[in-house]
Amino acid sequence: CVIMAAQGYPDSPRKNDIIHGLDSVMATQSHSDEFHVFHAGTARSSTDPTKIVTSGGRVLGVTALGKDIRQAQSRAYAIAADIHFDGCQMRRDIGHKGLSKQ
Repeated sequence: CVIMAAQGYPDSPRKNDIIHGLDSVMATQSHSDEFHVFHAGTARSSTDPTKIVTSGGRVLGVTALGKDIRQAQSRAYAIAADIHFDGCQMRRDIGHKGLSKQ
């Protein structure tokens, strides 16, 4: 699971940044059991309720499955790359410890 965090996380996460790309990823998710995007620090925009914005530190959790750790990791990062918001930050080493043990 790759956590996509807001700018300023963990001390003072910025809020109300529009999350782009989420609609197309979620449409794909509805036809796939290979990944899920979990909302954590999100909300509907107060000015445009059709838009999803950041509302906390840990914004989204992108979780993917695969035949092995490498495929799951690759999928999660590819999906996360399709989602963006200003100031987005995420670790780039998720799954590396498991890969080193294989």
